[in-house]
Amino acid sequence: MFVLALFLESSVAWIANALFLLTIACIGKEVITEGIMDTIEETKHFKKFRPNVHLLMTLAALGAIFIGKFEEAAMLIVIFTIAHSLEEYVEKKSRKDMTQLLQLQPKLALKKMNNGHFEEVDASSLEIGDIIQVLNGSQISADGIIIEGMSSINQASVTGESIPVEKEVGSEVFAGTLNLTQTLLVKVTKKQQDSVLGKIITLVQEAGQSLTRTGSFLKKWEPVYVTIVLALFPVVLAIGILFLNWDFLTAFYRGMVYLIAVSPCALAASATPVTVAAISTLSRKGIFIKSGASLEKMSEVEAIAFDKTGTLTNGTPKVVAKVMDKDREFELYSILVSMEKKVNHPLAFAIVESGLAYRTYSLSVTPKVGIGLEATYRNHTYRIGKPSSFATLGKYTAIVEQWMNEGKTVVVLSEDHLVVGAVALLDTPKEEAKQVIDYFKEENIQTMLLTGDSIQTAEAIANELEVDEVRANVLPEEKANTLKEWSMKYPTIAMVGDGINDAPALVNAEVGIAMGKGTDVAVESSDIVLMNSQLDSLKTLHKVSKLMMTVTKQNLIFSLLIVIVLVLLNFLGWSDLTLGVILHEGSTVVVLLHALRLIVTPIE
Repeated sequence: MFVLALFLESSVAWIANALFLLTIACIGKEVITEGIMDTIEETKHFKKFRPNVHLLMTLAALGAIFIGKFEEAAMLIVIFTIAHSLEEYVEKKSRKDMTQLLQLQPKLALKKMNNGHFEEVDASSLEIGDIIQVLNGSQISADGIIIEGMSSINQASVTGESIPVEKEVGSEVFAGTLNLTQTLLVKVTKKQQDSVLGKIITLVQEAGQSLTRTGSFLKKWEPVYVTIVLALFPVVLAIGILFLNWDFLTAFYRGMVYLIAVSPCALAASATPVTVAAISTLSRKGIFIKSGASLEKMSEVEAIAFDKTGTLTNGTPKVVAKVMDKDREFELYSILVSMEKKVNHPLAFAIVESGLAYRTYSLSVTPKVGIGLEATYRNHTYRIGKPSSFATLGKYTAIVEQWMNEGKTVVVLSEDHLVVGAVALLDTPKEEAKQVIDYFKEENIQTMLLTGDSIQTAEAIANELEVDEVRANVLPEEKANTLKEWSMKYPTIAMVGDGINDAPALVNAEVGIAMGKGTDVAVESSDIVLMNSQLDSLKTLHKVSKLMMTVTKQNLIFSLLIVIVLVLLNFLGWSDLTLGVILHEGSTVVVLLHALRLIVTPIE
C-alpha cells in the first residue's frame, strides 16, 4: 500500500492519503498501542505520568497527519517499524549463545526399569538414584556418577573446555555433555532442575534480564526524559514563532521533527544489548555471570584477592613426608585417612590417596570450621588441624617448623589433646597462575593472596608468583573481615575462591568469583562462576568487562551527538520528518550493531 501510494499522481492525492493512513493503521498499530496504551497503564500503575519512547513517535505521526503530511507520517511509521525489526534481529543475534544453552537441555533418557530393560523416558522425570544408559555419541541426560564403563566426554557445553575428558567408574558426569566413545551406565545424582546445566541455564537467563548500573540508570530515567521532552514541546513552538519568524504550521511541523530528534531510542539501547552480548560471549567460554552489575564492577576492579589451594595452586597436593608415634604409625595413619575420607578438600584427597594401603575405620567425623575435624574412636578423641590450631606441638615442634619454613602445608593429628603425628604436603602453582598475576599487575590491579595456610606456605607461593600482598592463617570469617579492611584502600575488590571457607569472603567482595569445580556453597555465594576452573578465564572475564563498558560509553556518546545534530538541523530548517526518523532509527541500529563487537571480537 505504502509503495503504491508513493507512485500515485497528485490528481488522486486523496487515494494516496487514504493508502498512507491504511499503512499507518496496519504497520503502526503496535507502535501506537505501545505509545498510548502502555503509557496509560504505566501511569495508572505508578500513579504518576510514565510516558515511553513510542509515545513520541506516535505523537509525531499523529501531528503530521493533523497538518496534512500523510506521506511523511506513513514514512515515519514504516522506517520506525523496519528499524525495530532490525533491532530485534540484532538482539536475537546477541542472545544466540543463551538460546543454544536452552537447546542443550536433554529431552530424553534411557532409564533402567524394574524388569532390567532400558526404556526411553522424559529426562525431566528422572529421580536421584535412577540408572540411565548413555550410548556412545549421545548426550548425557542427567548429572550423575559412572557405575559402569569408561569413555571420553566432551564437556564444552558446561565447562567451555574444547578437549574431551577421560571418565571412568566413579567419575562425575554432567547433563548436556556428550559421550564420545563407549556406552556408560550412570547413576543419577541430581534432578534436571538441580543439574549443573540446569543451574547454568537459570543463571544465564536471569543475567540476561539483569541490567548494569548504567542500564538501570537509563531505564529509570527514560520516563523522566520523555516527560521533559514533551514539556519542552510548547517551548520549541514559542521559540520558532517568536524568534525564528515561523508561522504556526511551520512551528508545529518543526515540533514534530523535534519529538523524533530527541527521542531516546538509541540512548535506551546503549547499555542493555551490550550487556547481553557480553554475558552471551562469556557463557560460550564457560564463564557464567549472575548479574550485569557484577560484570560492570569487574571492569572497575582495583584489587583482586585469591584463595590458595585449588585456586592459585593445582589443588592436588601430594604427601611428601609424615611422622607418627613409634609403634603406632599404621593405626594412627589409618585413623587420619579415615577422618579425611569424610572431607571434600584437596588436602584430604591427597592424604586419602597416600593411605590406600592403610585400613579404613567407620568414624563419625565432626567438622570444626577454621579448626579442623574431630572424631571419636575406641573412647579416644582425635583431631586434625593446622599447626596453629594446637596449643603445643610437643615433640613434633621442630619437624613441623622445618616443614613450614620449607613452604610445605602441614596437617597435625592429636589424640586426646596430645599431638601424635604430622603430615607434610606440597602443592604447586597452576601453570597459568604466574601469567594471570602478571596480567593484573600490568593492568595496575593489586594482587593478593588470602589463605588459611601458614605464613611460610603462603609466602612461598606468593614469592614464586610475585603476588603483591599476603594474608595467611585466616579463618573463614577473618577472610571476610580482611576484605573489608582491604576495601578501605581498594573500594572495588574481587575475590576468587573455591571452598566452603571462601564463601564469607565471596559474599563480602564487590565481585565474588568461584571456580566451578569447587563446592556448591562457594558457587552459590559468588557473582561469577568459572565452570572450567581455569585461571586464564579471569583474563578473558576482565577483558570482556572492560570492552563492554568501552562499547557502552561509545554508544552513549554517539547517541547524544546524534540527538544534538538532529536538533540543530531542525532549528536550521535543514531536516524534515523523513530525514529525522532515518537518522534517529539509523543511530539506534548502529548502536545495536556496535554491541555485536562483544560477540565477533576474538578475546582470549
